[in-house]
Amino acid sequence: MAMELDRTRDRRAGWQPPVRPEWVATANALGGGLDLGGVIPLDPGSLIEAARRGTGLDDFGADDWRAPFEALVSALDGEASLNFMGRVMARSDLLTFLEGRLRVEEAYRICPEIDDEEIRAPLWIIGQGRTGTSILQKLLALDPENRTLKTYEALFPVAEALGEGGIDPRIARADDRMALWRAVTPQIDSVHDFGGDEPMETIMAESMSFQTPAWLNLLGLTPSYNASLGAKAREHSLAYLRRVLKLLQWQSPGGRWVLKSPDAMGYLPEVVRAFPDVRLVWTHRDPIVALSSAVNMIGTLIWSRSDSVPPAGLFDFITDPQTSAAALSQPIAWLEEGSVPAAQVCHAHYAALVGGPVAAIEAIYGAFGITLGEAGRSALDSYVAASRGRARPTHRYTIGEPDQIAAERRCFARYQQYFGVPSEA
Repeated sequence: MAMELDRTRDRRAGWQPPVRPEWVATANALGGGLDLGGVIPLDPGSLIEAARRGTGLDDFGADDWRAPFEALVSALDGEASLNFMGRVMARSDLLTFLEGRLRVEEAYRICPEIDDEEIRAPLWIIGQGRTGTSILQKLLALDPENRTLKTYEALFPVAEALGEGGIDPRIARADDRMALWRAVTPQIDSVHDFGGDEPMETIMAESMSFQTPAWLNLLGLTPSYNASLGAKAREHSLAYLRRVLKLLQWQSPGGRWVLKSPDAMGYLPEVVRAFPDVRLVWTHRDPIVALSSAVNMIGTLIWSRSDSVPPAGLFDFITDPQTSAAALSQPIAWLEEGSVPAAQVCHAHYAALVGGPVAAIEAIYGAFGITLGEAGRSALDSYVAASRGRARPTHRYTIGEPDQIAAERRCFARYQQYFGVPSEA
C-alpha cells in the first residue's frame, strides 16, 4: 500500500543548486541577451544536415529513430529552458549521437558480417541509482577476462587508427566532452567519475536510437518527449545497443561483456528478451540514502544546463520515495512470476562491496559459475591497495529529518525485508 508523504518536504524542494563558476555565470548572462535559437539552433533539419556534412554520410539506418528525435529536439528547444551553455552542450550531444549513428550504419554497410557477432551471457549490473553500481562496474572491468563499455566507445563506436604511443584518439575526444561537463559544473567530480576511458552505462550508447529517456533527459527537461515515446521504445533502444556492442566486439574480439544500467530496473523483462542469457547483478543499499544522493546528482546535472529545477513528475523513478519504492518492488513481482528468471539474478550488497571488494566479486562470479583468475585477482588487489590512499571530493547531500525518513522507510519496507537490506539512516 502506498504511503502518503508530506509533499511540502519533498527532497527536491530542499535541494540547493551549486554555485556556478564565474566564467559560466558570465557566459550564460551575456548569452541570454542573444537570439539563442538563431545562434545555437536546436531544430531537426539543422542538426541532421550538420551531422551529414560532418561525416560525409547520409544513411541513418531504420527510420524508427526519426520521430523520437524530432520530439526530443522540439522539447529541448521549446520547454527545457536551456541557458546559453545548456544549448551549446545539447547541440554538441545531439550531433555526437547523430554522427555516431551515421558511422555505425556505414560500418554495417561496408561489413555486413558484423551482424553475425553474438553477445553471449553478458554480466549486466542493475539496481537503484547510487547503490554501488559504478564501483562494481569499475571493479569487474579490472578483470582482463572482462570488457566493459567505455565512454569513448559509447560516443564514438567506430574504431580509428591508433595515435602516437598506441593511444586511441577517441579517448581524447571523449575526454574533451567530459572536461566541459566538469568545467561547467565542477561539483560533479564528487558525484561520479566522468572521463573518456571511464566505464559508461548502456544508456549512452542507446541514445543513438533516440528512444532512451534516461540519458537524453540529462540534456534538458523534456516531459513532452518522454510522453511521446511509444510501446516499442525500449525494444528499439536495446536493439540499437546490441548493434553497437556487436560492432565493438567485431572490431576488438574477446572478453566477457560487463554492462551497467540502473535504468533497466524499469524494464527487466525487455532486457531478458533482448539478451536471453543475460546474467543480472543487482546491487542493494539503504534506499533512502541512495535516494538522497540521487536527488543531489540529478539536480546538479540538470542545473549545469538550465536554471530550472526538476519539478514533480520528472525523475520520480529515482527521486520520489513512493515512485522509487514501486520501482524497486516491481522487479520482485517479475522474479516471482518468472518473467525475469531468478537463476539469472545475483545480489550484491553495498556494504559487502566496499568492505571486501575481492570477496564480493568472487561471490558474484560463484553465483554464475565463473572463476576469478590470478590476473583478475592481482588487478583487483592492486586497485584496492591503491585506493586506500586515494582522496576524492566528498559528495555532500542531506538525508532528511527523522520523521520524514520514518515515513519513507515504510514505503521501502517490502524491498528491504525481501532482500535483507539494512538501514543506514
